[in-house]
Amino acid sequence: MNEVDAVGDADEGVFAHDPHSSGELPEAGVLVSGDALVSGHPTSPTRGPQLLPEMFDKDRERTRASLDIMERVAADVLLPGHGPLHRGPVREAARRARDLAS
Repeated sequence: MNEVDAVGDADEGVFAHDPHSSGELPEAGVLVSGDALVSGHPTSPTRGPQLLPEMFDKDRERTRASLDIMERVAADVLLPGHGPLHRGPVREAARRARDLAS
């Protein structure tokens, strides 16, 4: 069993409405993003990597800053808190979510 590493450090960790929702399985190339980066949600018409709709955020600025951290993760599988598993570079998924949120 692989150990799950925290994503980011205690001061800059990945954040969404649940700040303890992410981790990385580096040997497996997997990022568990929880609600910080999702691939779909029943309230969103968008499919693919995205942030949750703003109504779910406690701190949208900090949630968007989490994408900076996820862009540094060398993983090719995203296990989100909502939506299906996403295959492809997590860096690109985080960039796509940032573009959609702009």
